[in-house]
Amino acid sequence: MAARLDRRGRVRGGAQRAARGPRKGAGSGPAGSDHRARRVRDRAASRGSRDPAGHREESIRVPLIIRGPGVPAGKRVTTIAANIDLAPTILDVAGATAGVTLDGRSLIPIANDPAPFARGIVVETGPRQSDAWYAGIRSPRWSYIEHSTGELELCDLRVDPFQLTSVHDDPRYAATRAALASRLTTLRTCAGDVCRQWTPVPGPE
Repeated sequence: MAARLDRRGRVRGGAQRAARGPRKGAGSGPAGSDHRARRVRDRAASRGSRDPAGHREESIRVPLIIRGPGVPAGKRVTTIAANIDLAPTILDVAGATAGVTLDGRSLIPIANDPAPFARGIVVETGPRQSDAWYAGIRSPRWSYIEHSTGELELCDLRVDPFQLTSVHDDPRYAATRAALASRLTTLRTCAGDVCRQWTPVPGPE
Protein backbone atom coordinates (compact mmCIF):
# COMPACT_ATOMS: atom_id res chain seq x y z
CA MET A 1 0.00 0.00 0.00
CA ALA A 2 1.40 3.39 -0.94
CA ALA A 3 1.74 6.18 1.59
CA ARG A 4 -0.95 8.86 1.43
CA LEU A 5 0.04 12.46 2.05
CA ASP A 6 -2.09 15.48 2.69
CA ARG A 7 -1.33 18.84 1.07
CA ARG A 8 1.45 19.51 3.60
CA GLY A 9 3.10 16.14 3.16
CA ARG A 10 1.84 14.68 6.42
CA VAL A 11 1.64 10.89 6.27
CA ARG A 12 -1.82 9.42 6.71
CA GLY A 13 -2.75 6.06 8.19
CA GLY A 14 -2.08 4.08 5.02
CA ALA A 15 1.65 4.58 5.45
CA GLN A 16 1.57 3.16 8.95
CA ARG A 17 -0.28 0.08 7.73
CA ALA A 18 2.13 -0.27 4.81
CA ALA A 19 5.12 -0.15 7.17
CA ARG A 20 3.65 -2.96 9.23
CA GLY A 21 2.64 -4.99 6.18
CA PRO A 22 -0.75 -6.60 5.62
CA ARG A 23 -2.83 -6.92 8.74
CA LYS A 24 -2.90 -10.55 9.69
CA GLY A 25 -6.40 -11.83 10.03
CA ALA A 26 -7.99 -8.64 8.76
CA GLY A 27 -10.39 -10.54 6.53
CA SER A 28 -13.47 -12.53 7.39
CA GLY A 29 -13.52 -15.82 9.23
CA PRO A 30 -11.86 -16.97 12.45
CA ALA A 31 -8.60 -15.09 11.82
CA GLY A 32 -10.47 -11.83 11.31
CA SER A 33 -12.48 -12.46 14.44
CA ASP A 34 -9.26 -12.96 16.42
CA HIS A 35 -7.89 -9.68 15.06
CA ARG A 36 -11.02 -7.78 16.05
CA ALA A 37 -10.98 -9.41 19.49
CA ARG A 38 -7.40 -8.28 20.03
CA ARG A 39 -8.33 -4.73 19.09
CA VAL A 40 -11.17 -4.76 21.60
CA ARG A 41 -8.86 -6.05 24.33
CA ASP A 42 -6.21 -3.44 23.49
CA ARG A 43 -8.75 -0.62 23.65
CA ALA A 44 -10.11 -1.91 26.94
CA ALA A 45 -6.60 -2.05 28.39
CA SER A 46 -5.95 1.51 27.20
CA ARG A 47 -9.12 2.76 28.85
CA GLY A 48 -8.06 1.04 32.05
CA SER A 49 -4.70 2.82 32.11
CA ARG A 50 -3.95 6.15 33.76
CA ASP A 51 -3.90 7.79 30.33
CA PRO A 52 -7.39 7.53 28.82
CA ALA A 53 -6.81 10.74 26.82
CA GLY A 54 -3.72 9.25 25.20
CA HIS A 55 -1.20 12.09 25.55
CA ARG A 56 1.16 10.78 28.23
CA GLU A 57 4.49 9.12 27.62
CA GLU A 58 3.18 5.55 27.72
CA SER A 59 0.80 6.40 24.87
CA ILE A 60 2.84 8.65 22.56
CA ARG A 61 6.41 7.41 23.11
CA VAL A 62 6.95 4.57 20.65
CA PRO A 63 10.23 3.37 19.14
CA LEU A 64 11.07 4.12 15.51
CA ILE A 65 13.41 1.61 13.86
CA ILE A 66 14.98 2.51 10.51
CA ARG A 67 17.21 0.40 8.33
CA GLY A 68 18.51 1.44 4.95
CA PRO A 69 20.89 3.64 2.96
CA GLY A 70 22.53 6.38 4.98
CA VAL A 71 21.45 4.98 8.35
CA PRO A 72 24.35 3.91 10.61
CA ALA A 73 23.97 0.39 11.97
CA GLY A 74 23.29 -0.07 15.66
CA LYS A 75 22.95 3.61 16.47
CA ARG A 76 20.41 4.85 19.01
CA VAL A 77 19.14 8.41 18.64
CA THR A 78 17.15 10.31 21.28
CA THR A 79 16.01 13.24 19.13
CA ILE A 80 12.21 13.29 18.88
CA ALA A 81 10.74 12.11 15.58
CA ALA A 82 7.16 12.25 14.32
CA ASN A 83 4.99 11.00 11.46
CA ILE A 84 5.58 14.24 9.57
CA ASP A 85 9.25 13.21 9.25
CA LEU A 86 8.54 10.01 7.31
CA ALA A 87 7.83 11.61 3.94
CA PRO A 88 10.93 13.88 3.99
CA THR A 89 13.06 10.88 5.00
CA ILE A 90 11.77 8.71 2.15
CA LEU A 91 12.31 11.53 -0.33
CA ASP A 92 15.83 12.09 0.99
CA VAL A 93 16.77 8.43 0.54
CA ALA A 94 15.20 8.34 -2.92
CA GLY A 95 16.85 11.58 -4.00
CA ALA A 96 13.45 12.98 -4.91
CA THR A 97 11.85 16.37 -4.47
CA ALA A 98 8.43 16.90 -2.91
CA GLY A 99 5.71 18.49 -4.99
CA VAL A 100 4.05 19.84 -1.85
CA THR A 101 5.22 21.78 1.18
CA LEU A 102 6.59 19.49 3.89
CA ASP A 103 6.44 20.33 7.58
CA GLY A 104 8.79 17.62 8.84
CA ARG A 105 12.49 16.97 8.31
CA SER A 106 14.54 14.07 7.00
CA LEU A 107 15.70 11.72 9.72
CA ILE A 108 18.87 10.75 7.83
CA PRO A 109 20.92 13.76 9.05
CA ILE A 110 19.49 13.21 12.54
CA ALA A 111 20.58 9.57 12.49
CA ASN A 112 24.12 10.63 11.58
CA ASP A 113 24.35 13.51 14.04
CA PRO A 114 26.54 12.65 17.05
CA ALA A 115 24.39 14.72 19.39
CA PRO A 116 20.61 15.08 19.80
CA PHE A 117 18.97 18.43 19.27
CA ALA A 118 15.85 19.93 20.78
CA ARG A 119 12.62 20.16 18.85
CA GLY A 120 8.94 20.19 19.68
CA ILE A 121 6.15 18.21 18.03
CA VAL A 122 2.40 18.60 18.18
CA VAL A 123 0.27 15.87 19.77
CA GLU A 124 -3.44 16.30 19.25
CA THR A 125 -6.80 14.61 18.79
CA GLY A 126 -8.90 17.56 17.69
CA PRO A 127 -10.71 19.72 17.22
CA ARG A 128 -13.81 17.55 17.06
CA GLN A 129 -17.48 18.36 16.64
CA SER A 130 -18.30 16.27 19.70
CA ASP A 131 -16.50 14.65 22.62
CA ALA A 132 -13.50 16.07 24.43
CA TRP A 133 -10.22 16.58 22.60
CA TYR A 134 -6.79 18.05 23.26
CA ALA A 135 -3.80 19.62 21.54
CA GLY A 136 -0.33 19.99 22.96
CA ILE A 137 3.43 19.98 22.56
CA ARG A 138 5.98 17.36 23.48
CA SER A 139 9.60 18.49 23.62
CA PRO A 140 12.64 16.91 25.30
CA ARG A 141 11.83 18.62 28.60
CA TRP A 142 8.20 19.71 28.39
CA SER A 143 4.77 18.20 27.96
CA TYR A 144 2.13 20.90 27.53
CA ILE A 145 -1.52 20.04 26.86
CA GLU A 146 -4.55 22.23 26.23
CA HIS A 147 -7.86 20.38 26.67
CA SER A 148 -11.08 21.38 24.94
CA THR A 149 -12.62 21.58 28.41
CA GLY A 150 -10.32 24.51 29.21
CA GLU A 151 -8.07 22.47 31.47
CA LEU A 152 -4.29 22.75 31.10
CA GLU A 153 -1.44 20.40 31.87
CA LEU A 154 2.23 21.29 32.04
CA CYS A 155 4.81 18.74 33.15
CA ASP A 156 8.52 19.30 33.57
CA LEU A 157 9.86 15.93 32.44
CA ARG A 158 13.28 16.68 33.83
CA VAL A 159 11.98 16.52 37.41
CA ASP A 160 8.69 14.69 36.81
CA PRO A 161 9.31 12.02 34.13
CA PHE A 162 6.14 10.11 35.04
CA GLN A 163 3.96 13.22 34.64
CA LEU A 164 2.41 12.96 38.07
CA THR A 165 2.12 16.69 38.84
CA SER A 166 1.03 19.50 36.55
CA VAL A 167 2.76 22.82 37.19
CA HIS A 168 0.57 24.88 34.85
CA ASP A 169 -0.64 27.08 37.73
CA ASP A 170 2.75 27.34 39.46
CA PRO A 171 3.90 30.99 39.20
CA ARG A 172 7.49 29.87 38.69
CA TYR A 173 6.46 28.27 35.36
CA ALA A 174 4.40 31.21 34.07
CA ALA A 175 6.94 32.12 31.38
CA THR A 176 7.28 28.47 30.40
CA ARG A 177 3.54 28.06 29.96
CA ALA A 178 3.23 31.26 27.94
CA ALA A 179 6.08 30.25 25.63
CA LEU A 180 4.67 26.77 25.03
CA ALA A 181 1.15 28.11 24.44
CA SER A 182 2.51 30.52 21.83
CA ARG A 183 4.59 27.79 20.21
CA LEU A 184 1.58 25.46 20.07
CA THR A 185 -0.49 28.08 18.27
CA THR A 186 2.29 28.50 15.70
CA LEU A 187 2.91 24.80 15.14
CA ARG A 188 -0.76 23.97 14.68
CA THR A 189 -1.11 26.39 11.75
CA CYS A 190 2.39 26.53 10.27
CA ALA A 191 3.67 25.25 6.95
CA GLY A 192 7.15 24.39 5.75
CA ASP A 193 10.30 25.76 7.36
CA VAL A 194 8.44 27.59 10.14
CA CYS A 195 7.34 24.21 11.49
CA ARG A 196 10.96 23.13 11.86
CA GLN A 197 12.04 26.11 13.95
CA TRP A 198 12.51 25.67 17.69
CA THR A 199 13.89 28.11 20.22
CA PRO A 200 14.68 27.29 23.85
CA VAL A 201 11.75 27.46 26.26
CA PRO A 202 12.48 29.24 29.56
CA GLY A 203 12.52 27.11 32.67
CA PRO A 204 11.12 27.91 36.12
CA GLU A 205 12.09 31.23 37.65
